Amino acid sequence: MTSMRRNGVVASAILALALLGAGAQPAHAAEVLAPDGPASVEVRVIGPGHDVEWSMGARNVAASPVAPTFEVTNVTGDIFAGDTPATITLTNGNDVLYQRQVADVVGTVFGVDEVDPGESISLGASVLLPSEAGDEYRTAAGVVDWKFSAFVSGEPTPTPAEPRFRQTRPALPTCPPPAVPTSFG
Repeated sequence: MTSMRRNGVVASAILALALLGAGAQPAHAAEVLAPDGPASVEVRVIGPGHDVEWSMGARNVAASPVAPTFEVTNVTGDIFAGDTPATITLTNGNDVLYQRQVADVVGTVFGVDEVDPGESISLGASVLLPSEAGDEYRTAAGVVDWKFSAFVSGEPTPTPAEPRFRQTRPALPTCPPPAVPTSFG
């Protein structure tokens, strides 16, 4: 690939990232939530009319309160497909954030309660297989993935309970490009 063509590809990639909103966060924005547990759950319901429940959480590692958001990022599996798919309910304490088909929630961003420094947010979730579902759902399973997000301008200042470490490394040596044989013998 020629140098001019390579530069054109790089410029196109930078332009695409800018147009897709890569700069949507404030300059020097930093993620300030640490997960409290996994960001995915495998869902298996014993049969129609039954549900499975779990909780999801994140901890604020910034020195100031933050207003996090929550998003279901992906849903897969046969329990969420077919004529009578499972439904999901998302709760924040006693407040119901969402209660419908699982596939419809993917990509929806929910604002949740403000979280003080060092504190955690916890949401509840349940997947219900409707009682009208047939026996074909008895062995059905699925996976729900999610993420919490909260950003602050600048670098997050960790809470006193969490020490901050910086690892410094020496610069990597540069190597000349390998020689390419010009004849084969």
